[in-house]
Amino acid sequence: MAVDFEKNNKDRLPYLHYLELFAAKDPAEIAERCALQYDPQSKQLEFAMMGERYAVRWPDLELTHLSGGYDVMGDIKAKILLLRYLVDGSFTAASGKFLSYRDVPWGEVYYQQFSGRCLARFAFSYAKRLDALAAAMKKLNAKPVDGCDAGYEFEFMDGLWLRFMFWQADEDFPPSSQILFSDNFALAFTAEDMAVVGDVSIGALGKL
Repeated sequence: MAVDFEKNNKDRLPYLHYLELFAAKDPAEIAERCALQYDPQSKQLEFAMMGERYAVRWPDLELTHLSGGYDVMGDIKAKILLLRYLVDGSFTAASGKFLSYRDVPWGEVYYQQFSGRCLARFAFSYAKRLDALAAAMKKLNAKPVDGCDAGYEFEFMDGLWLRFMFWQADEDFPPSSQILFSDNFALAFTAEDMAVVGDVSIGALGKL
């Protein structure tokens, strides 16, 4: 699919690279590996991201927004994330256990970047906007999570779940947050990709 890039856009080369890898794959194999619905006539795979359903056509990644809410796939980072999942990821059912970023392979190595890019961003974005957070989570049909001042569990993609947890500031500490991943994320995405999951999710929450 055609994508407009700004001059020297750092996302251009990764996008084109993974688009080429996607085109070289067998779409039926992708569907089986990622547990996605596939129509061999239209060569379309169906998936969900942030509560919205899409059809993606092989081999050109032509996307059709099947539901009527915010189009998270308008974000080039979300497109690259999707491509990486379709090319390299695999799906298995979650066990019900959730992992912190540090618990996933290579998470400790990239934790500092994840902390700033996702945890601090989420905490300070909603430090005085818990009503806005609750409204966005309601649109995702999120379930409340105990053990924090505001916590929610929602489906990021089909069968891949996130928990966003927030603690208010007090006289000794600034606002803080935690993002937990259902344990099947480690087969679907690398640690670097999971930081993008957090980034894309937070960006989408602000626009729901």
